[in-house]
Amino acid sequence: MLDTPQERLRESIDHLKAMFRRPWVRVIKPAPLDRAISTCSRVCVFAHFNKQGRIEPWTQHYLRTLHRSRFATILVSTSPHLEPGDVAAISPFCDAILHRKNSGYDFGSWRAGLEYIEYRMWPSATVLICNDSVLGPLVDLG
Repeated sequence: MLDTPQERLRESIDHLKAMFRRPWVRVIKPAPLDRAISTCSRVCVFAHFNKQGRIEPWTQHYLRTLHRSRFATILVSTSPHLEPGDVAAISPFCDAILHRKNSGYDFGSWRAGLEYIEYRMWPSATVLICNDSVLGPLVDLG
């Protein structure tokens, strides 16, 4: 029997990892040393895809709101490429930006993000996994 929420979360993550093979991942913006993800009580792994490599305004709003709500945010994109101007626009709101091969759907991106932060964040109180197909947030996430 699993005793703590962290142990239950670890088991769920191990199950997700087993479902997908290890993805190819390139780190575009590494997590900063001055804001250790391990000290954050709220972490978001955000899956992104856009055929043109754009990070749309509603996605930028979503990332900005997560940042304001004190989530350490890891963006994982499977776009063919990323527009440099869009990356610059979201960089202040993302603790790390990863770019990976488009395989495994959003689950593969969440896995890559969880693997990236795994050794930095445990035990985090909250892990939010989301994607850019949702418009919002419409209210403060605080």
